[in-house]
Amino acid sequence: MKLVGIIAVLCSATISFAQDASSTKPISDDQLRTTGGHSEITNDGLRLSDSLVLNPKFALEGGYTSNVFFQDRDEVGAGIVRAMVALELATPDQNGDNDSGPENYKLRAGLQAAWDQYLTSNQFARDQSDISINGNVGLVLFPKSDLSLVLQENYARNASPTNFVSGTSLARHQNALGARLRYRPNQGPLSFAVGYQNVIDDFVSTNSDFASRIQHGLGARVDWEFLPFSTVFLDATYGFYSGLGSFSQKRNNQPLRVRLGIQAPLTESFALGGYVGYGRVQYDGGGSSFNGILGGVSAKYRYTETGALSLSYNYGFEDSVNADLHVDHNISATLRQQIERVVIDANGSFIFRNYSGILPQIGAPSRDDVILGGTLRVHYIVRDWMAVSARLNYSNVATNYLAQGDDPSFSRIDLIAGVAMSY
Repeated sequence: MKLVGIIAVLCSATISFAQDASSTKPISDDQLRTTGGHSEITNDGLRLSDSLVLNPKFALEGGYTSNVFFQDRDEVGAGIVRAMVALELATPDQNGDNDSGPENYKLRAGLQAAWDQYLTSNQFARDQSDISINGNVGLVLFPKSDLSLVLQENYARNASPTNFVSGTSLARHQNALGARLRYRPNQGPLSFAVGYQNVIDDFVSTNSDFASRIQHGLGARVDWEFLPFSTVFLDATYGFYSGLGSFSQKRNNQPLRVRLGIQAPLTESFALGGYVGYGRVQYDGGGSSFNGILGGVSAKYRYTETGALSLSYNYGFEDSVNADLHVDHNISATLRQQIERVVIDANGSFIFRNYSGILPQIGAPSRDDVILGGTLRVHYIVRDWMAVSARLNYSNVATNYLAQGDDPSFSRIDLIAGVAMSY
C-alpha cells in the first residue's frame, strides 16, 4: 500500500497595525482575516447586550485546484465550490473598541462550518467532498488586574485528500485546550505566567490512525518590558507526548524547550526580535532524539501607514505525524499593503526539513524535504459588511524519498475567488 503522507505547509500569517492612516483607514486583522482557509469579514454585529455582540458570517467561493491527491505525476485537477457559515460571539472590545465591554472579562467564541464540493468527472476526486468544522472559545478573566486567567479551547474537524488516488480522505479531529495564569505586579514592567495545554490529534481513517496522538504540555514564562513596547522574555516548556488509541504507533516522548529572547522596535517603522534556546527530546523504544540549540530572528518594516513587510527565520524541532520528529530551517516572509479599499496579503515560506524515526514498514528511517509554499490574496472591501476576494496558493514538496515505490513529492496550485459577508 502506498504511503499515506500527511504534509502541512503553513501558508498564512498575520500582521498587526496599531496606527491610524491620515488618508486611508487601516483594515485591521480582526476585521479581515482567514479562518480554516476561508476569508472572513467582521462588521459591527448585532448587539445582544452591553457586554456581548453577535456576528453572523457567510462566504461563498469557487475555483480550481491542480492536484487533488498531492501526486508527483498523473495529477488529477478539479473545480471546487466552497460554502461557509459562521457565528461569532464576542465582548465589544474584541472588535476594536477598547473603551467598551465588561471590566472583568473578555470573550471571543466562534463556530464555523464549511462544505467543499469538488466538480469533476473523476469519481475518486468527487468523493473528497466533505465538511469541515472549526470552533473556538477564548476567555480572559480580570484582564486589567494584576492577576489574570486566560482559557482557550480550539476544535477542528478537517478532511483532506490522501496523496494517492482513493475514495477515502484523511479525516482528523484536532482539539487544543489551554489555560494560562498571569501575574503582573502593580501593572509594572515585570510579568510572570504559568500554563498548561492539552492537544488531541485523532485520525479517523484506519490507514492513518497510526499517527493519532495526545500531548500534555506545561509552561512558564517571565517578561520584562524594559522600554515601552520593548520586552525581554524567558520561557520554558515541558511535554508528555504519547500515542492515542490502540492502533497508534507514536512513541512516548518528553520534549523540553528553553528560550531567551527579545522583541524591540528600533524606530517607529522598524522592529527586530529574536531568541536563542535549548531543546531536547528522546523517543522511547530506541526512537529518534534531538539535543541542541534552538533559534530564531524576525524583522518587521512598516514602510507606509498601511503597508508592512515581515521576515523571519526559525530553527527547531516538532513532533511529526509522518515520523518521530522533524527538524526545520524555516525562512518566511509576509507582506500586507492596503490601497484605499483594496487589501493585498502575500506570504511565502522556504523550509528545509529532516524527518527521523519513520516507521520501518514505510521505508528508510530518515527523509529530507525541501518545501516551498506561498499565498497571494487580494481583497476588495465593497462595504463594511462585504468583501470580494481572490487568492492564489502554491505549494511544492521535493524529496528523494521512496516508500514502497511511492514518491511523496508534489506541486499544487489553487486559484479561488469569492465573496464574504457579515452582519
